[in-house]
Amino acid sequence: MNFLANEILNKTLSNEEKERIYSYVGGKSICIYSVIDEMKRKDLDTILNEMLKIEVSKLKYFIKICKKEK
Repeated sequence: MNFLANEILNKTLSNEEKERIYSYVGGKSICIYSVIDEMKRKDLDTILNEMLKIEVSKLKYFIKICKKEK
C-alpha cells in the first residue's frame, strides 16, 4: 500500500489508514488502488463511508430480488 500511496499521493500511509483500508476492501488490489486514488480528492472517512453505502444498497437490492423470486 505504501508504494501506491507514494506514487499517487507522494506520502506514506499511517498504520491506522492501512488497517482501515484493508478492513473495508480486503486484499483486492484494484479496490486498494481506487481508495488511494480517491484520497487525492476526499478524506479517507468519506471514501470508506461512500463505499459502505454502495455495498449496503447492493445487498438491499439483492435481498429484494430474492424475495420476489419466492
